[in-house]
Amino acid sequence: MSTRQHQIEAGETATLDSLAERRSLADTWLRKFFDAAIQHEATDLLMRGGRVPRVRLRGELRNIQVAPLDETEFERAIEEGISPTQWNYYSRFGSIDLGIELDEQNRFRVNIYRTCGRSAIAARRVSNQIRDFEQQGARRHQQPDRQLDRRHLAD
Repeated sequence: MSTRQHQIEAGETATLDSLAERRSLADTWLRKFFDAAIQHEATDLLMRGGRVPRVRLRGELRNIQVAPLDETEFERAIEEGISPTQWNYYSRFGSIDLGIELDEQNRFRVNIYRTCGRSAIAARRVSNQIRDFEQQGARRHQQPDRQLDRRHLAD
C-alpha cells in the first residue's frame, strides 16, 4: 500500500500513515478516562504521567478520583495508541496533534506533548452537531452600512 507525502515545517516531509498502521488511544486503557469525560459532559480531559487525570466541568478543573497515572504505563499506552510514524514524530518534536473518534457521537481533538520531561495529553471534546450563532449564545456582529465616500477614491 502506498503512502502519501505532505509538507511539514522547514521543508521537511513526512509520510502519512497507511491504513494498516493506524491505531487509536481509544484502544488502550486510557479509553476509560475519555469515557469518563463523556459521561460527566466535560469539555476537556487532561492527563500527565505521575499526576491524577483531570476534567474541565463548567469551566472548573476537577480531579478524576483515581490514583496518579504511572509514568511508564502512561508512556507505553501513548506509544501503543498511536502509529509508529506518529510515535517517531512525537519522539522527535515532543508534540503531536491528532483526533480520535470513540463512536459516531463522541470525538476528541488531542494534543500529546512533553512537559517537565513527562508525556501529557490535552483532549478537547468535539461535537458532531454544528450549532448556529444563537444556539452558541453568540450574537451576530452587525456592520453599520457605510456609504462609499468618493473623495477617498484615487483617480
